[in-house]
Amino acid sequence: MPLSERIYRCGTGGFEMDRDLNASRNLAMLAARSAESLNARGEMASKGR
Repeated sequence: MPLSERIYRCGTGGFEMDRDLNASRNLAMLAARSAESLNARGEMASKGR
């Protein structure tokens, strides 16, 4: 799929997905997971403290 195509369309099931929207959701989930494991100084947080 070339980068110029912004919408993915499944030919068999009819599923459609906006590539930019999907990428932004993936980055938001990654950022949220990373933020939970770092402390205020950006170091790995220890669990149970």
